[in-house]
Amino acid sequence: LPTADSAYTLSGILAADTSNVQVNGGVISGSYVASNVGTGIQVNATNVQLTGSAAANYSIPSTLTNATVGRITPKGLTITGTKVYDRTTGFAVGNLSVSGAVAGETVSLTSGTGTTSSFNAAAYANSTLTGLGINVTGGNALASNYTLPSSGTLTITRAPLTITGATTSLVYDALGHTNTYSVNGLIAGDSVSTVSTRAARTSAGTTNDSLTSATGSGLGNYNITYVNGSLTVTRAPITITGATTSLVYDAVSHTNTYSVTGLQGSDTITSVSNRATRTVVGTTNDALSGATGATIANYTVTYVNGSLTVTAAPLTITGNSGPAVTYSGASQVNGFTTSGLRGSDTVTNVAGRGTGTNVGNYADTLSGATGTNLGNYAITYVNGALDIAAAPLTITGATTSLVYNRTARTNSYSVSGLLASDTVTGVSGRATRTDVGSTADTLSGAVGTGLSNYAISYVNGSLAITPAALTITGNSAPAATYTGAAQTNGFTTTGLIAGDTVTGVSGLGTGTNVGDYADSLSGAAGTGLNNYTITYTNGRLAIAAAPLTITGATTSRVYDAAAH
Repeated sequence: LPTADSAYTLSGILAADTSNVQVNGGVISGSYVASNVGTGIQVNATNVQLTGSAAANYSIPSTLTNATVGRITPKGLTITGTKVYDRTTGFAVGNLSVSGAVAGETVSLTSGTGTTSSFNAAAYANSTLTGLGINVTGGNALASNYTLPSSGTLTITRAPLTITGATTSLVYDALGHTNTYSVNGLIAGDSVSTVSTRAARTSAGTTNDSLTSATGSGLGNYNITYVNGSLTVTRAPITITGATTSLVYDAVSHTNTYSVTGLQGSDTITSVSNRATRTVVGTTNDALSGATGATIANYTVTYVNGSLTVTAAPLTITGNSGPAVTYSGASQVNGFTTSGLRGSDTVTNVAGRGTGTNVGNYADTLSGATGTNLGNYAITYVNGALDIAAAPLTITGATTSLVYNRTARTNSYSVSGLLASDTVTGVSGRATRTDVGSTADTLSGAVGTGLSNYAISYVNGSLAITPAALTITGNSAPAATYTGAAQTNGFTTTGLIAGDTVTGVSGLGTGTNVGDYADSLSGAAGTGLNNYTITYTNGRLAIAAAPLTITGATTSRVYDAAAH
């Protein structure tokens, strides 16, 4: 029998006591004669007692024998459902289970569906149940002994969802890459939009996933399992190719260039070792290696060697063709100019240059240049010629003034511009003169050595003969002795050149008798006297008394009418 007070119904209780009198189910003992659902079932019971505040007001038999007071109601079954999330609200009979069957009996569902208020994973109490049917085995095996609910708790459990990181291998491309993933178990309509901590990598190498925290729609309905993958970035192939370079020699050291194919993004190669380097004419091959750059570790480098060729530079050596050089008295060599020399390279000499000393034209036959680094040039020779022009030579007649000396005099000259050992030994047309006066040069026709190498300019001078100084001095002593005849004073000359003469001078003192007769000299006469400036110095004629001894002579004389 049931032990709950509420399982028993009393009749005959006053309305006011209905809540104050109950059968004490906790002490009653006994059993139903039958076990299936029904009413008026015989019951045998002992220790039937009342309980409650009004129990004392009523009496009840303490023992019931075959009393037809029993009622067996259908036992309510509990229907629950469980299914894995499938984004639907319906539960099929296979998702439902029944519980609550009495011991010895087994109840199974034969039909029925359930519906939840949402399709998300959760437990939904009071979910609608419809079309339930059961099958009872064991015991009484009567379905009528049970009642089926119209609702129950239906539980949608999370579906399994596996997010698997890819095992990805990419060739380096200078871009940041994040590993991909695949999703297994996702129901149509749900989505995975992101997964945290996926392997991310730019440079060459491998990074493993640490997958977690997927986001998207409907993911609360899944039990997510993460299977980590990996992202491998392999080295990209690049080719560094040395150029096949040909440069014209320029006296500068050159290093071969190179090109790079396969570089990704903004990556750069900053240097490559063992590139061909060359300054002089010839060819050097690359031996490329050791490329550097900020991201070089991300590449597998293939080197293709090139070469650097330096070709001969054009050099033109041109013999001078003018202006003419002036005769110098020494051997002269034609000059030359160069066009195309590079850097500090030099041409120090060229064979075959025109060479000469005297006035004339001496052609080049240029060849065989020497200097520094000339092996780096393709030399073109352009012959010129050495033109030696006459040097200026000036012969200048002197402006000469000479004092008359009764000899023929020829004017002198000076020479300006003579070179080396050349000489002027004579010049025609020089002024020549003996007597007082002036004669101009008419210079021409110089002779000497090497004079054909000169352009001679003549500057005429002149030769002046000035009078010589001549002094005519009247005698002043000794006195002349009276001779009885007229006497004339004598004179002397100073400055008279041999060959010229003074034959007479006017104004000489003249007297006969004893006395003093002064000169008044002038007007000398003679030969060549026009060539003199004559200075007269007067003297005097002194006639002294002649000694007279009167000796009585034994004289015999012829009468001459003179006193004797």
